[in-house]
Amino acid sequence: MGIVEDAFVSDKVEEVFPIIAKRTVYTHSDLEEILSKDTLILLFRFIPLDHEISWKKIQSVGIKGNIQSIRKISNEQYTAINEK
Repeated sequence: MGIVEDAFVSDKVEEVFPIIAKRTVYTHSDLEEILSKDTLILLFRFIPLDHEISWKKIQSVGIKGNIQSIRKISNEQYTAINEK
């Protein structure tokens, strides 16, 4: 699970690289290729979980859609899915 901390669009390596340098596995030259056109940049913070959350539990709190995609959930939903 994670939190999107920020999102922006850019095609400028000199703007993006200092922001993501400690968060990415991409090299500067990789980014030059990736940023050859406007690209959506997502700054994402990983939240480690100490237990597995079942798909049934996710659905029971009203979170819909593909769980591998970004989903906005309420504080109540987050609390409910983290209850053991």
